[in-house]
Amino acid sequence: MNWSVEDCGYKTPCWIWTGQLNDRGYGLATKATSRLAHRLVWIEHNGPLPNWASELDHLCRVRACVNPDHLEPVTHKENMVRGYLDKLAGPNGDSPIYQARRRLGLSQNDAGRRLGVSGSMVGLWERGRYPTPDALDTETLSWRRPYGQAAVKARRPKVRTMYEAGMQVAAIAKALGVSRGTVATDIKWWRQHGLSLPPRNPAFQE
Repeated sequence: MNWSVEDCGYKTPCWIWTGQLNDRGYGLATKATSRLAHRLVWIEHNGPLPNWASELDHLCRVRACVNPDHLEPVTHKENMVRGYLDKLAGPNGDSPIYQARRRLGLSQNDAGRRLGVSGSMVGLWERGRYPTPDALDTETLSWRRPYGQAAVKARRPKVRTMYEAGMQVAAIAKALGVSRGTVATDIKWWRQHGLSLPPRNPAFQE
């Protein structure tokens, strides 16, 4: 066995290559020093890489690790993008979403599928290019309450009930913690779907 089992902060221990390393910190196989050790170990456990993949990404971010469970087949482009985003996250991995994703061993696309959004949106949240939703629990990468289309579907029946009960748009917005424009949009949606909802507040036209 050419590796030692070590806890490097990932969800499971890393297998740290104890043989030769190249100048980038990746393990080199002892019998063929031009071959990357982590690639050989992965192939031994899983067989050849898929046709669409050319590289293996270290989910644990430990280059000397050869644990096949810490490796994910990716294209060269995806591997480059992930490395770039890691740099943007800073040396301490400042983004809570990045930290959680790394701890859970998820790619951005994996996290996106988990949350029902695109992987690109996860990247925007990580880099601070788009505000992280309050409904997102950045420790577990799960929703504290409905978000996106799920939130819309959960909110619209409440808006209808409150509006039909005689509540003003501003009062509904305050009660649900959304903008008046959001409530007005929901009311407009109900009208477009055959419901007759007359204006309640002449000062605010929905």
